[in-house]
Amino acid sequence: MKKSSCPPPIDIKAWKKQIEKVPFIHLLGMKLISFDEHGLVMEMKIVPKMINYLGVIHGGTLTSMIDTAVYFAIRPLIPKERELTTTEMKTNFFRAVAKGTLTARARVLHLGKRTAVGEAEIFDGQERLVAKGTVGHLIT
Repeated sequence: MKKSSCPPPIDIKAWKKQIEKVPFIHLLGMKLISFDEHGLVMEMKIVPKMINYLGVIHGGTLTSMIDTAVYFAIRPLIPKERELTTTEMKTNFFRAVAKGTLTARARVLHLGKRTAVGEAEIFDGQERLVAKGTVGHLIT
């Protein structure tokens, strides 16, 4: 019998519990909103510690949100015994934002045996695009 190449279905409640155990998720205040065949959605409320000297959210915070959302969109699709490591990132910033809640929508673009690539878009509370990034991963 031929082995199926489709990943097993993801238990969203179990995956949410796994994500909530990660200290960096708490640091950023990110929350998993949904995960399905179309990708992953996470939210993060902007807090004063994220604001830079210009009075808007620091670009590194947005990049961290992109990296995190893409990682958690890919991770449940690879075997548990394999590791996933970011190898490269590219982020474009479109709009400065200083308050409110941001939404990251991540999806998998490529899932191979040794590499994976995903992208995430971050939107503000008015659904305006704030940033978009692509993240490459090595699967070991």
